[in-house]
Amino acid sequence: MQVKLKKEDFQAMAAHAVAHLPEEACGLIAGEKSDTERVIKKVYYLTNIDHTNEHFSLDPKEQLAAIKDMRKNGLEPLGNWHSHPQVILLCL
Repeated sequence: MQVKLKKEDFQAMAAHAVAHLPEEACGLIAGEKSDTERVIKKVYYLTNIDHTNEHFSLDPKEQLAAIKDMRKNGLEPLGNWHSHPQVILLCL
C-alpha cells in the first residue's frame, strides 16, 4: 500500500522518532505493530541508489544493517519512505 502525506503530517506522527527531515531523503520506518495500529519508534535514513523520477531503491547493505539494529532493539520494519520537499511517500 502506498500513502502520500504532507511532510508536516509525517513529522507530527513521528515527532518522538525524528525531529526534522532533510529536504529529500529516504529510509525505513521501525516500530511496533498490532492488528489495529502501528507505532513509529525510529526512522532510519538510508541511501537512495535510484534517483529516477519518483522511484527509489534503498541501499541493500544499509537496509540489512538497519533491520538488524531494529531487531536488536525489539522493533520491526513498518515500511519504507521517500521524502520529496513537501510530500512523504510511504510504502507500507
